[in-house]
Amino acid sequence: MNIKGLLGTLIAAKVGQAIGSRSRSGGGFGNLPSSLGGSAGTAIAGALAGMIFGGRKGRSSGGGGLGKLGGLAVIGSIAWQAYQGYQAQQAKQGGGAGRRPTSLMDVQGNPSAEPPQGSPLAPASQAGEEELSRVLVRAMIAAAKSDGHIDAAEEEAIAGELRQTELSEDDCAFVIAELRGPLDIDAVARGATSPELASAVYAASLLAITVDTEAERLYLASLAARLRLDPALVEHLHAKVEEAAPAA
Repeated sequence: MNIKGLLGTLIAAKVGQAIGSRSRSGGGFGNLPSSLGGSAGTAIAGALAGMIFGGRKGRSSGGGGLGKLGGLAVIGSIAWQAYQGYQAQQAKQGGGAGRRPTSLMDVQGNPSAEPPQGSPLAPASQAGEEELSRVLVRAMIAAAKSDGHIDAAEEEAIAGELRQTELSEDDCAFVIAELRGPLDIDAVARGATSPELASAVYAASLLAITVDTEAERLYLASLAARLRLDPALVEHLHAKVEEAAPAA
């Protein structure tokens, strides 16, 4: 199991997918058992996701086809499409005269459904995917902690579950440190080194919670400010997440 596999499980848990049955039937998330170390790894990581997010309501798969993608691709596609919609809106409001297609468009200036390989949201190397997955796992854990529902006892229980997975010592230590450490919104924001990545960090945070407490709303507002996200882009991200994975 690696961080990318753990990210996939967290996303699967939050969009209400039945990981085991879908994997056995060859449906969505069918690649998870191999990335998590087999069915046992999937079960442990699924339990871990449930512990991190507690009994709070998740999201359904909706019509966005999240079940057909891995966790990294889910967040990348949401962020990509939201950013494209934002760029198109900005161009329209500015008249669009003389504008060149942005990096989020194809050569004809048309929107694409998924980020191209090698772009910030779709790293070309395994190392790049792992690094991006760390950034997004950190964002999801921080969002889940934003209303204080993960206490010390739960942190210890989660750490125990993590040690039963096939995560490397470094990856396991990373996740445990994120769970046990104080909520550090600046550390989350530092992972966003481009507007595209800022969109992905915010999208991952939205997928982790259902924004039904004041603490969560304040956290997201602070995160958007740290990420320097235009309010119009934030609106596009909320709309795209709701379209892809509506709250159950």
